[in-house]
Amino acid sequence: MSEVIIRPQDKITIKEGERVSILTIYNSSVEGKGFRIRTTRPKEYLVKPTSGIIIPLQTVEIQLFINETAVPASDHKFMVEIYDFDWRKTQDDFKEFLKDQSVKPLMSHKLSIEIGDEIKENGKQFEIVDAMSWCVIGYAFMFLIWKIISFK
Repeated sequence: MSEVIIRPQDKITIKEGERVSILTIYNSSVEGKGFRIRTTRPKEYLVKPTSGIIIPLQTVEIQLFINETAVPASDHKFMVEIYDFDWRKTQDDFKEFLKDQSVKPLMSHKLSIEIGDEIKENGKQFEIVDAMSWCVIGYAFMFLIWKIISFK
């Protein structure tokens, strides 16, 4: 079992109409870890935070914001790098640690982008439900009128 669990595991799903997605990293070990996130399109995505320290047995949430002018595509990728790092040190210490070119990540994990098709499908389902609702309302209205007319 891996000491670090990244969710989602393979693809970051971006729902149609939304401009943000969440990535979670769980440190299941009793040792500190550090993370850094890179993207193939840094001008199109804002990652907060791009790096940080993960305390043992804790989870970190990373927000991935899509630039307003960007169009998410499946060839856009993210790389999550995990390092062994003392969790008692500061964020500035970790940034200095990352500047050392000889430091290799403990783990590198690639994620691709996926546009959420389920939203489009749900939209079609809502259109069908709307049409059926209007039919039922129309039928109920006509039935009510018929009852009023036949009551006399």
